[in-house]
Amino acid sequence: MTRWFNDVFQFHNPWRHSKRRSAKYHEKPYVGKYKILYDLGYGSSGIVYMAMDPKTHHRYAIKELSKSRIHLQSRSLDLFYPHRKLEATEQPSFHQERSAPCKRRQVFKDSSCNEAALMQQLHHPNIVRLVECINEPQIDKFYLVMEMVSGATVMDIQPFTVIKTYDDSNCRMIFRQLVAAVEYLHSQNILHGDIKPQNILLTKEHQVKLIDFGSAISLDTMSSSFFKGNYTGTPAFMAPELLRKGKHDPDTSIDIWSLGITLFCLHEGYLPFESPNILQLYEKIRSSRAPRLTKESPELQDLLDGLLCNDPEKRLTMPEIKNHPWYLRDT
Repeated sequence: MTRWFNDVFQFHNPWRHSKRRSAKYHEKPYVGKYKILYDLGYGSSGIVYMAMDPKTHHRYAIKELSKSRIHLQSRSLDLFYPHRKLEATEQPSFHQERSAPCKRRQVFKDSSCNEAALMQQLHHPNIVRLVECINEPQIDKFYLVMEMVSGATVMDIQPFTVIKTYDDSNCRMIFRQLVAAVEYLHSQNILHGDIKPQNILLTKEHQVKLIDFGSAISLDTMSSSFFKGNYTGTPAFMAPELLRKGKHDPDTSIDIWSLGITLFCLHEGYLPFESPNILQLYEKIRSSRAPRLTKESPELQDLLDGLLCNDPEKRLTMPEIKNHPWYLRDT
């Protein structure tokens, strides 16, 4: 992934814990037709490699997943959906020589690779594109081949650190594109589940790309009971209703909260809720009020108050976000 820097934008390693290693650390120098070049780092559910098609010299990001882990997740789902069955023609096989390139609506359902099943339905300029799914039948590996984005994460936010921020105009530019991506996901009844600066890439052309669908959830298949006990994501970005006792029906307000935390980080350069103890962090979020900005910006503060409303019923909706004065401002 190309690194580029200037006085306006500050970029960081494109994937968490990124540490370049040569292909010799991988089990094989090739995955399908793609040559593994080096590690990019780790997503929420697997390692990510930089790879190249030797014929075209095009570069791709390849995410490596564990089939045994996928099958364990599938068995957990079966406990909640004992009657769900895949039609024989739709049942994916991990014993094929290689899977065919992913096509729209050729979905693996939730009994196989949830991340692949959801990603191959998505076609949006602000969401990273899934190119192909590859199965290696002799090993416990499954690969997602994705487009390579020239750029890096918008911010590598870490607990108890303050880093360089974006000005109001650039926060708005990033946030608008992120809202467009999330609004599209919600129109497809999909929750991203892990919106944060590290999962937002920005290209040379200043185009946002939302990545890492390892925590994504389809609202068409997930019940509230499954959702409550199995939700994954980054604790500092979790909505307070996820951390309270009792059932919570999954809805789009969860991603709205994460949008608010992300916007705060871009503008302020630090996390609004922090604690060295995870239980104390959860308590801070559960009893939270919208954080105050250190930089005077009444319109942005009003937007954050709506995004980070502790009551999900009163939290801003997508139409309300897009009609907010700060969002609509020209500069």
